[in-house]
Amino acid sequence: MRFDLDTPPPPRNRATRRAQARAERRAPKPAPLRRVVRNATQLTMARHQDARPEAVTGLLLELHECLDALQRGSADTELFERLACSMNTALVLAERIGAVAVDVMLAAQAAMLDCRARFERLGRFGFTGPGLQAMADALALYRQIVQLSTPRQIIAAADEAHRRVIAQMREQLGSGQACNTSLGQEAS
Repeated sequence: MRFDLDTPPPPRNRATRRAQARAERRAPKPAPLRRVVRNATQLTMARHQDARPEAVTGLLLELHECLDALQRGSADTELFERLACSMNTALVLAERIGAVAVDVMLAAQAAMLDCRARFERLGRFGFTGPGLQAMADALALYRQIVQLSTPRQIIAAADEAHRRVIAQMREQLGSGQACNTSLGQEAS
């Protein structure tokens, strides 16, 4: 008898199928993986880490799309606002990490300010070479920060960034300076 790869295997009889089904039912099943949770903080962290990878990926994908559109010369201020708000939030989160993280985020904010200045001059957004590198470094750091932060920390950082932008706008209005609706930078 010749077996080709295209021909189906020979049929099994009922006794063989039943014996195989019994063997599969009796075989020990691997235990599901469980995390050992000792307190409420660990429980919160375990739930946070299990439920969030898709949300983090979606957020970072959106930010990279904003950066790509701005890099290609988009005139959509909504994209700039979205990216600037994320960088402001990232700066607040980076302040809790250390000076190196803050420097990366400040370089990204300087790149965002240059991008905004280009929009005001030419009517289109764009980045310089060093600005693109600074934004790439900032997005890579932001990805790590968001993956390791809890939702509560991120919300608190976003609220603090918003508070700083409002305070900076009030300060500019009080000093008689022109105030842009989108600042893209934090108050010191």
